[in-house]
Amino acid sequence: VRVVWKLQGYRCCEEAWSVMHFEFQIHRASTTYFGGSVAPIIFVTVIGFFSLLMPAPQSGARPVLSVTILLATATVYYVASSSTPQSDGFTLMGRLYLCAMLNSLVLVLLSIITTALNLIQPEDKVSASQL
Repeated sequence: VRVVWKLQGYRCCEEAWSVMHFEFQIHRASTTYFGGSVAPIIFVTVIGFFSLLMPAPQSGARPVLSVTILLATATVYYVASSSTPQSDGFTLMGRLYLCAMLNSLVLVLLSIITTALNLIQPEDKVSASQL
């Protein structure tokens, strides 16, 4: 804290007034943001990419894992938003969470599509003569 005191005169008054200026330097702990907000969302996003490396999705486990990752992303966002200060603008943290959420949604869609394509049997396919 830095305090500056001076006497200042004004046109409206004959006598000088005491003026004190206070300057505060506030530092945010960046490790708190990284450990509590950024690292968990990066970890969940990387796990989402690894869900695409699962073997053939015949059991339907890949869409289940993708939905779980989507819910984990939303949970990390909810916990982090309650511990960070609110702002009016679109912050870098907001962009990170938006990208992570869109990534999770794309992973859910890809998992559903690949599982559906893998579960189609040859007899399920419709030939042109059957139309």
